[in-house]
Amino acid sequence: LGFTMNPFDDSADHKLVGYETIIDDVLYNINAGNIIFIEGEQGSGKTAILKKAIQSFMGKGKVAYVECQKIKDLNIENVLIGKYNFIERLFRKMPVAMIVLIDDVNELDKKNTERLKYFYDQNYIKAVVFTGESYSKANFSESLKDRVKEVIKLESLKDYHAVDIVNSRLGSRQFIPEDVAKEVFERTDGNPKKFLAVCEELCKIILESKEEKAT
Repeated sequence: LGFTMNPFDDSADHKLVGYETIIDDVLYNINAGNIIFIEGEQGSGKTAILKKAIQSFMGKGKVAYVECQKIKDLNIENVLIGKYNFIERLFRKMPVAMIVLIDDVNELDKKNTERLKYFYDQNYIKAVVFTGESYSKANFSESLKDRVKEVIKLESLKDYHAVDIVNSRLGSRQFIPEDVAKEVFERTDGNPKKFLAVCEELCKIILESKEEKAT
């Protein structure tokens, strides 16, 4: 299309509309060496926020990102050691001051959460950001819960945020008018990922039909 509305393309330099303050809060907690939890429904933007953190700390420190749903038999220790080169891995040298981002932590078993707590206490890990649909349903021991500094709940975006999201992605291309963006947002229950997926299809249809904009 020459631009992207793709909801899965959250690694690009897109502005996360409505979450600017939350991103600042997350980056502050990482710098402060805290453990935090980002709570939100699927498609609400949790992964996009983590990718903004990766962009911010890339090259400044060691960052490990784990998407729990896609990894079976996960061992956090191996993830940390895997950030080193071959020789260091051979001697199972542990890193220092790692930033660990755990996506969909509700899929993580209690053994690995305890490993995380241990490595955090030993300063192998500087900060941890968990994401999940529910903090209360995470497999956290009481000792790990005691170390969680903050639970950040992603609130629902408003329809004017939807307009800003479209404008930030399309730029000067006015394929989707404000009223259409708001209606699509309402019909997708205010879910950012679903909203962008429909907008992506709309843009394709507009370009294929050679119309000027969606109606």
